[in-house]
Amino acid sequence: MEQRPVMLGQNPRQRFETERVRPTQFIVLHPPSKTTVGTSATTLYTVPDNRFFIIEEITVTNVAGGTETFTLYAVEFGGSAGTSNALVFQEQIAANTSLRLTTLSGLMLDAKSILQAKTSSGGGVNVTFWGVEVSGI
Repeated sequence: MEQRPVMLGQNPRQRFETERVRPTQFIVLHPPSKTTVGTSATTLYTVPDNRFFIIEEITVTNVAGGTETFTLYAVEFGGSAGTSNALVFQEQIAANTSLRLTTLSGLMLDAKSILQAKTSSGGGVNVTFWGVEVSGI
């Protein structure tokens, strides 16, 4: 651990704070974002370089008149959407309803990962999500 100079007259807590090396770390709240999903893998979000993304909430809303099938992928950098990286696979969503994906809350995506989704018939499903970007860990 790197040592920093200790100033005279400091209490133990102040000394600890002076001596402790803090990593460069910051958290950015990603505001809610809405995307209409198509029949091929549609990119919802790309994690910036040198950061992680922690999903807080994802809600899928079917605004179409019929039932839709929804699939969500977490694609690593350089990969492509497929069954091996599906987080939700062919989930049925009834007409004019919403599905809150609570099981994905807290899931962390690596740097440059891509969150993608697709539906059975494009244009009728909206995905809203938000989360936290973390850097320096």
